[in-house]
Amino acid sequence: MLRAILALIFLGMVGSALFSKDENQAPTPLSEKEVAAQEARRVEDARRQAVINAARSIKSNLRDPDSLKFQTIVANDDASIMCFAYRARNGFGGMNLEHATIVDNTIYKTSKVWNKHCAKKDLHDLTRAGSYL
Repeated sequence: MLRAILALIFLGMVGSALFSKDENQAPTPLSEKEVAAQEARRVEDARRQAVINAARSIKSNLRDPDSLKFQTIVANDDASIMCFAYRARNGFGGMNLEHATIVDNTIYKTSKVWNKHCAKKDLHDLTRAGSYL
């Protein structure tokens, strides 16, 4: 019985030595392409989170938050410009189409600001982010 226990301990130590990573070994450096891909994912995640936070703020300020349906959500690379087109129920029960443009953390609801910032082709479509609310 003692031999069996010693044999199991020995096998465990040998297996551990064979299959464990060398902790002193330096990690393999990432290629430029992998670094660029990681940075692009980080920027995209930050942009998506900024849009979700702004969309939550819009929703929380509505008369009937449960009626909110986003039509369009777009943002520039660093999310300093975010554009929201949405429908929500008004005080009379009708659904209104509204626009909100956020430029450098200031919200605007005028068509002039919407046309200036949101009619650009270089904005990222994040309309699906509205479904995360």
